[in-house]
Amino acid sequence: MPIVSLMETRFQLVTYMNTSPRYIAMRILLKVEEEGGYSNLALSHEMRNASFSELDKGFLTELVYGVIERKMTLDYFIARFSSVPIRKMNRYVLVILRIATYQLAYLDKVPSYSVCDEAVKIAKKVIPVNAGFINAVLRAMSQAKLVIPAYSKKLFHQYNRYLSVKHSMPEWLIARWLTVFGQPFVEALFESSHRHATFELRANTTKITCDALRALLEENGYEVQKSLIAKDGLRIANPAGIIQTKAFQQGLFYVQDAAASLVSHVLNPTKNSRILDACSAPGGKATHLAELMEDAGEVIACDVFPHKLGLINENLMRLSLNSVHPTLQDSTIRNATYDSAFDAVLLDVPCTGLGLLGRKPEIRWAREEQDFASLHRVQNDLLHTCAEYVKPGGTLVYSTCSIDPSENQERIHAFLSAHKAFSLCDFDALLPEQLRNRGGQDGMLTLYPQIDDCDGFFISKMRRVSS
Repeated sequence: MPIVSLMETRFQLVTYMNTSPRYIAMRILLKVEEEGGYSNLALSHEMRNASFSELDKGFLTELVYGVIERKMTLDYFIARFSSVPIRKMNRYVLVILRIATYQLAYLDKVPSYSVCDEAVKIAKKVIPVNAGFINAVLRAMSQAKLVIPAYSKKLFHQYNRYLSVKHSMPEWLIARWLTVFGQPFVEALFESSHRHATFELRANTTKITCDALRALLEENGYEVQKSLIAKDGLRIANPAGIIQTKAFQQGLFYVQDAAASLVSHVLNPTKNSRILDACSAPGGKATHLAELMEDAGEVIACDVFPHKLGLINENLMRLSLNSVHPTLQDSTIRNATYDSAFDAVLLDVPCTGLGLLGRKPEIRWAREEQDFASLHRVQNDLLHTCAEYVKPGGTLVYSTCSIDPSENQERIHAFLSAHKAFSLCDFDALLPEQLRNRGGQDGMLTLYPQIDDCDGFFISKMRRVSS
């Protein structure tokens, strides 16, 4: 090929790579699956480096989250029309087919001929030898009705397998939660994971009131409602571009789901308190505690990774908060200088994250059942170590973004049996009306996505009644 033609071909490929949402979706999905990356971070990175309209950004986001969320269902459809088993497919072929199948099955506004043509165009650029195969599978698929048939033993052998295909969830998780919660609850929970997660933020009340922030955002074209759960929270219906606004850059708000915001309200700090946030990065709860204390007092914000302390510092600078002190500290290891030194300790512990299935769909594939045992050890270590840091009369708040009782109620009961100086305390009066009498009066509360329209979360509050 002449040098000029070769250069033109390369230029066309680079241009296509940076302007095609489907091509970039393929790149992100491969990165998430092969490197274990987070889809939200990969998306943000690609959007910063591509010249996209808001429409294209929305389409790219839909493709990435949709394919990750529905992966098992998509593979079920692909297997019906492919002569090659899924396990033997080239990784590019499989991802291209998943992207196209998602459009055919779930995006009614995209014409099937366009879906097929774009998939083949991408295939010709990255794996031309398989373009014909991809075309044949998608043409056959586009003429069929892509629906999950009703449960029958002939098709699915077991009901767990049916739910796995229908809701694109790993079978081990289905079996586990059917035992814990029962069938109607689990079906509703998994159904809720297919809805787009809500977008909420909290006002930085050291700079602006919640009502004033709402008015400001509405003036800028955002559709805003008061959060149903967080007193200083707002729900945004059309959040695209909100972190590029002057309001964000000036530190007038922090993006945080209502469930996570509720943790700080349950801790209920008073002005001039001394608080330890033992697992702090990126600092959402530490900065919230500082705001609730009017930036008067001290929040020691610990993390074990130096680069994560950088994230806390970035948020502190943007929010203009002075009372939070990022500290490099492995909170599973006892620091005797902290003994009985804090009015309150917040333990937002590492967990499976299985309350975030709707917000971070890759979690369902990143976790395995054996992960629970190692996480339980870390959770226990954090509770036992950080309990020593609470003053007599002070409080210990434990939280997770999981709804699994083994990470939540079971950890608290085990801790209390070993630490008689602590007891559960009633925080029902600190909750919004719709969450009263849900467990807060007994010192423990679980929020469920399908019930509370927020992230799945667990919060427990305990008081140190003696030394």
